[in-house]
Amino acid sequence: MSENKEPPETCLGEDRIRVKPQIRYLGIILDGRLSFKPHVDYLRGKVERNVSYLSRILPNLFGPGYRVRKLYSAVINAMVMYGAPVWAKYIGKKGLATLITVQRPIALRVARAYRTTPTDMLFAIAGMVSYKWQAAAWYRIYRETKDIREAGEALTVQCKDNVRNRQFSIAMDRWKEQLKKCNIRGRPFMRAIINNWEAWVTTGPANLTYRITQLMSGHGCFASYLKRIGARRNDRCIECMEVRDSAIHTVFVCKAFDRQKDELEVAMGERLSINSIVKAVADGKRKCKAVQKFAKDVMQEKEENDREDERNDRIRQNRKWRRKKARKREEKKLWTKMMDDTYEMEEE
Repeated sequence: MSENKEPPETCLGEDRIRVKPQIRYLGIILDGRLSFKPHVDYLRGKVERNVSYLSRILPNLFGPGYRVRKLYSAVINAMVMYGAPVWAKYIGKKGLATLITVQRPIALRVARAYRTTPTDMLFAIAGMVSYKWQAAAWYRIYRETKDIREAGEALTVQCKDNVRNRQFSIAMDRWKEQLKKCNIRGRPFMRAIINNWEAWVTTGPANLTYRITQLMSGHGCFASYLKRIGARRNDRCIECMEVRDSAIHTVFVCKAFDRQKDELEVAMGERLSINSIVKAVADGKRKCKAVQKFAKDVMQEKEENDREDERNDRIRQNRKWRRKKARKREEKKLWTKMMDDTYEMEEE
């Protein structure tokens, strides 16, 4: 059986220095292979702790508005992106996947979305660029400013701003192209957001509400979603008693909300469509307020109807259970009587 060996040591005069697999230097954890895996793991733990604190003060339904949420998001972003020009090129696919895992919780708070929302859709609704492309942009900014210095040119504040804006614009375009390659089948709101990407990223997320996010993501009080997570036995719409209930069915098909849809079309001044809803939310003016009111009224009514249906279903289940229990009692009485009659016949 092998014994545990102590870590190797080296001596500097009379001082002993232990050799360790990693070292922290200026806030960045360096390992022997410069893979930066320990640094990424350290970032993950640090961000998860801070996001857990933020989750208590950033609830989906109420809580602070978009500006406060964006401020907290920027704090987390600064933590993660510290030293990005050093490690961005070397963390590999696993490190990039870890960064996406780190970014997801804060995106949930910015978009006020359910935890079951797909990551690509979540980032699109929140208008956030993936940490992968942000880190690559910071690396390119460092390389370009370094080249300018080595060329002997003056690196003014205006020059730095131009480099930063250009590289982040490139990162935004590449992130948009990556979103286009995602599976957007069955996600019409995500497709509309990508088609109006510049306007959406500028003002769209600032006008998001908990109800609008439910309509855009399809993760909310919809029978198809509730059935998928095991909260309903079927995906039938309980408002119009027709087939599969979903966000698209609720907004464009369900007749139970015709009044709200007519009011929204009058306020928007155009025919209701997915593209018009996305543009209205990105517009941030009177049309946006009309969409916010529509989403609130519709989703609140659906939630009330769902609670009522759940109560009625519970009553039906209780009645069914009571009938079954009464049937068993009757069967038990008949069986007891039959056995008594058989015993009396045997005695005679």
